[in-house]
Amino acid sequence: MFAIYSTPIRISVTLWMYTATVLILYNWGDDNNQTTNPEQNFKNPVYDGKRGIPNDMLYGEFISTLDQKAIVNFARQMNDALEAVRGKNYTVQQAVGLYPTSGTSDDYTFSRHIVNERNKKVYTYTIEFGQEFIPPFSEMSNIIKDVCAAMSGLCWAISSNVDVRDNTAILV
Repeated sequence: MFAIYSTPIRISVTLWMYTATVLILYNWGDDNNQTTNPEQNFKNPVYDGKRGIPNDMLYGEFISTLDQKAIVNFARQMNDALEAVRGKNYTVQQAVGLYPTSGTSDDYTFSRHIVNERNKKVYTYTIEFGQEFIPPFSEMSNIIKDVCAAMSGLCWAISSNVDVRDNTAILV
C-alpha cells in the first residue's frame, strides 16, 4: 500500500524567457510604478482608459515600497549572477519601459495576491536574451550559461529573503 501526501504549491517566483534583446524586466507592464497612491491600481474603475501611456501624468500603477525594492533587488541579483559568467550585462528595467502591455502573464501572476489576499505573492520576471530572434548555436550555448546563472542567482536571492521565504499564504 502506498500513501501519497501532497502539500500546496508554494511558488515564490516565475520567470519567462524571450529572445532578441538583453533585458531583465519586472512588474508592472501597463504603466510606470508608483508607491504613494494605493487608489491608483488596476482594480479601480476610476482609472479605466487613463492607463498604458508611459510617463503619463494621469496614472501610475501602485506597488508597495517593499515590493518595489524587492523586485528591483532580485532583478539586480539575477543580473549580477549572469554577469559573473562572461561579463555580459543585461539592462534591468520595469517592463513598461520596453513597451506598454496589458494582461501579461507577469502582471497577472503578480496581481493575484492583490485581488485575493489568500493568494501567495509571486514575483515575476521576463528575461529577454540574445541579440537576435534565433541566435547561432555557439552564442546560444553561452546564453544558456548566462540564463542558468541568472536563474540560480534569483533562486538564491528569493530563498535568502525572509519576507518571501516565510510567506505561508497558499497559492489558490
